Amino acid sequence: MDAMAITETWLKGDDSDDCILADLHTSLPDFAFYHCPRNKGKGGGVGFLIRKGFDVKLNDSGNLRSFEFIDLNISSSKSTIRMIGLYRPPPNNKNKLTFAMFIDDFSSLLQFLSSSTTPLIIMGDFNIHVDVPSDQNFASFDDLLQAFDFQQHVSGPTHRNGHTIDLIISHKDSDLVKCTCVHDEHLCTSDHSVVSCLINLDRPPPVRKFTQRRNLKNIDFDQFRCDIGSSSLLLNPQSSLDSLVDQYYSVLRTIIDKHAPVTRKAVIMRPRTKWYSRDIRLAKREKRKCERKYKHSGLIVHKQLYMTQCQLPCSLKQAVIIPHIKKPKLDANNLANYRPISNLPYLSKLIERIVCKQFQDYLSNNDLYAKMQSAYRANYSTETAQLYVQNSLLCALDERKDALLVLLDFSSAFDTINHQTLLTRLHERYGVDGIPLYWLKSYLANRTQCVIVDQNLSKDVTLATGVPQGSVLGPLLYTLYVAPLHDLIISANMQTVIYADDIQLFTSFHPDHCSDAIQKIQNCIADVKSWAISTIFLSMTQRLKSSMLPRNLNPQQSNLFQSKLIRLPSLRPRTSKV
Repeated sequence: MDAMAITETWLKGDDSDDCILADLHTSLPDFAFYHCPRNKGKGGGVGFLIRKGFDVKLNDSGNLRSFEFIDLNISSSKSTIRMIGLYRPPPNNKNKLTFAMFIDDFSSLLQFLSSSTTPLIIMGDFNIHVDVPSDQNFASFDDLLQAFDFQQHVSGPTHRNGHTIDLIISHKDSDLVKCTCVHDEHLCTSDHSVVSCLINLDRPPPVRKFTQRRNLKNIDFDQFRCDIGSSSLLLNPQSSLDSLVDQYYSVLRTIIDKHAPVTRKAVIMRPRTKWYSRDIRLAKREKRKCERKYKHSGLIVHKQLYMTQCQLPCSLKQAVIIPHIKKPKLDANNLANYRPISNLPYLSKLIERIVCKQFQDYLSNNDLYAKMQSAYRANYSTETAQLYVQNSLLCALDERKDALLVLLDFSSAFDTINHQTLLTRLHERYGVDGIPLYWLKSYLANRTQCVIVDQNLSKDVTLATGVPQGSVLGPLLYTLYVAPLHDLIISANMQTVIYADDIQLFTSFHPDHCSDAIQKIQNCIADVKSWAISTIFLSMTQRLKSSMLPRNLNPQQSNLFQSKLIRLPSLRPRTSKV
């Protein structure tokens, strides 16, 4: 199977779809899913599962009232076809649809498509009994197909009630559709049968990906050790830290290039093998781990030099960003939908891990963590945060109180940290001074990053703010940076849990005091907004959600923050001046 049209997906186009889309992505990794959800009401929705390798483009053909459809072009190396997946809901008193409305809308669609020269195929659930020639609706529908020179290919019942309602339509003079078949054994739990056909479209060539590799198996390790022992790294090491790190990379790269030069190889990206299970993958990972331990080199560069000179070399602060899409359903052409994960040198992460472990021990031993700051610390996970909020709300409801929960999320929080503010906070709030503070200042200063997409590397850009996502120390520094936010919320007599850049604040109250509770939470959010402005954060208003939890345990989405009670004007990014 290379493509499948699906009707009645029951997708809504909101966050409730995430689990279903994630399951599709996991269970069918070789396919991409394109869909148009039904945003209002239950049921409905149409989509296509298409094997990766085809070039797919969604067409904007507007919306029609009497049926739902998705319109896209599928291209291979030599040809392109246009496919439309359609679902016509049965008319009833609730949706107030009629067959006459469908004929008008479908006629408009065919007229619109008639201007396109691309071979066309229309498929889906039409809910028209084309197996009953005497049916007046079928007669009108067939006349419309004949007027636009289309033919219908499906024969035989496609529904458990014995009627043919799932159709495949193409032009009469086209050889696009062949070998249509109805699988009456019901391959799925639907009350519809699976309808299949062959489409006259060349399959795309296998995707070729170029990789760089070194043949480490053929290294003469005796000669390799000899070259390292006679290198300038051991015989004549540089005195300054930056020069030593540059020498470390330069010498080792020259030696490894001599014994195992980099070669470029084309790899064909084949479909995933079903027998390659999670157990096999974990077993291979464990095997590689044991192999690395067996072959571990004993070469060590003097680590204390990094701390005595109170700086991190510039070559260890160069990040390469490989963009990762945040959610599978997001538009891949919108750059805002990507997460900038930084890939840093191994030596940098090794040093960060040493510093981070010492810093965490210092914070724990002196009880300096914010009480309800979760993430990036032991025993404060997503599970503990969720259990704390759930238990607090249930206790309030047991006391016959109502509760109000507000979820806040900062945009680009890691990227907007003011370095000078962070260093001041580390010194004044956490007592970091002397060599550690100078080292952290060096860690934050003069960081650069570039972006790599399809083996194309951008120019380096110097970062004036932020900590790198993907680093070891960066997340810990972020939690310390936002610690005053915890104090601010607690001082407003609110309960809170802060997990990374996600904030949950809530309060319980007697039903008679609802207005006072809303005013209190309004003031608290206003304080949070002011704090965000003063610390150079971006807007949080687009990600603000609230829920009212009455005593009957029926949570309701609240529009309190869209009403006149609370107004939060959007904030614009501000330029940091250090």
